[in-house]
Amino acid sequence: IPVDIVPGNIQSILSGTGEDDGIIQYTKQQQFIENESKVFTSGAGEIFKAGIPIGEVEKNNDNSNIKINFFSDFSQLRFLKLNSYKKEKN
Repeated sequence: IPVDIVPGNIQSILSGTGEDDGIIQYTKQQQFIENESKVFTSGAGEIFKAGIPIGEVEKNNDNSNIKINFFSDFSQLRFLKLNSYKKEKN
């Protein structure tokens, strides 16, 4: 998911881990991301509207992994809409 991390308006990609958290990937400004920074959807890619709150940053001591603790409890998710697209051959 394309995200903005504030403060700093740092753009990145958030990936799921299959657990109760996510990780930040593909950012050029990792050193500027602070513990407890907030993560919001960026609106890039037009999948989600911009500004939806996602979670909060939790960095480990060596700064090698930036974990996101989600605001929502996904175990409470009852319905999921999945859109799948298949590339057509010409």
